[in-house]
Amino acid sequence: MNKIILILLSSVIFSCSGNILSDVASKSNDEDYLYQAQQKINDEDFDGAIALITTKMSSSSQTHVTAREALASAYGGKCGLIFMNYVNALAAATTGSAMMILKTPFVGKAVDPTSCRLALTTMDQIGPATSRTLNQNFFTAILGMVLMGSALRGHIDNSPAIGDGTNDVNICTTVTNAQMDDIIIGFGYMSQNISSVSASVVGSGSLATLTGVTSTCQAAGINCQITDPAIITAQIRNFFRDLTNTQQYGIGSFNTTGNDLLIPGACP
Repeated sequence: MNKIILILLSSVIFSCSGNILSDVASKSNDEDYLYQAQQKINDEDFDGAIALITTKMSSSSQTHVTAREALASAYGGKCGLIFMNYVNALAAATTGSAMMILKTPFVGKAVDPTSCRLALTTMDQIGPATSRTLNQNFFTAILGMVLMGSALRGHIDNSPAIGDGTNDVNICTTVTNAQMDDIIIGFGYMSQNISSVSASVVGSGSLATLTGVTSTCQAAGINCQITDPAIITAQIRNFFRDLTNTQQYGIGSFNTTGNDLLIPGACP
């Protein structure tokens, strides 16, 4: 069975013999709850893992890095992230725009962008990107990609409910500001942490495409690393709505013919 990103973090988080909550005085029950949560994550019982961490573990243990990593993984799984499946899909992608590459693995699958937002908030509780480990920032970058991909599929390709690969709503007129914010925030986390992503994991083609769309955003003078919805402006939403509606970077129909100056206006 595919495992979630926890197995790739910098240390072995879950171990029957290790003291994973060494700074907690009464740790035996919390260690057991955390171990059970990891088993539920491995079994893809994400709600069960979330419940164990948030309702069974002591409040002090919930603030431990290992508990927050586990909780972020559970929320990520609930959002739609089965880690190995997703990175394998990115590595296998040889064509397509950045947003299409991120969206395609979610076609035919249930998604929950709200849980991705909770996963990312949980990673922020560990610390800012400058103080997190390389693997934690790698996970955060992947979560940003998953938020974007799940939002693109869930908000735009939603008939049938699990999607079929085609757009069912008008990107320019139907996607709400709140839905667009999922795409913007996912892009922000990806852009903020993309230096932690290795081509050997997601594939050189996908990484080049994702790095390229990040550079395009930056070249347009837009804040491409927004992770706080409170600072999203109408100008930023308009840019990302336009970007999403392009063939070259998004999942829409507007053809820039290779001229990035035409991105503003992709949504008339």
